[in-house]
Amino acid sequence: MMATRKQSSRTSTASEQRAERSPLALAASIAGRATLLGVHFSRGMFEFISPDESGSVAGEIGTRVEHSLADSALRSTVNIVIEVPCPDPERGQRIRISAAIELSYNLSGDAPPNAKEAECFAKINGVYNAWPYWREFVQHCTTRMGLPPLTLPLMTAARALAHAGFRESGPDPSADDKSGG
Repeated sequence: MMATRKQSSRTSTASEQRAERSPLALAASIAGRATLLGVHFSRGMFEFISPDESGSVAGEIGTRVEHSLADSALRSTVNIVIEVPCPDPERGQRIRISAAIELSYNLSGDAPPNAKEAECFAKINGVYNAWPYWREFVQHCTTRMGLPPLTLPLMTAARALAHAGFRESGPDPSADDKSGG
């Protein structure tokens, strides 16, 4: 007895095609109609800590991004933390600097983005747009702490993807790191 297999030939719907796109492509699909309206810090902290208070690997930057979408308003909250060895061991073993940076975007156009497009845009562009403010905050904090200024590397698209929690197929995100950091 021979079994026959029925093959269906169907075309992908627009939503299925969007689901198959990379996070960067999903973010880019609404980037052209997004306007950054405002950036503000909702939290910022810097402190000397002992090794037993540490919650991360020294020098590693941790990020967590939350977002919300209502009509044409998209809000991205980028929570960032870094711990580094303290150059003055008498003051502490490590320095922890953290901040929550809120970014508000307006999205023009008639069609609202789908949930995945909004998430990818909020995470990737949120990190990318918050980064200059974070770099300045870290440098300012270390100076205010009486320490040499800590200058973080510039943000790249590959780093923004990694900090947003995405892995793009292709080269390793650190491969574009020509700045030494």
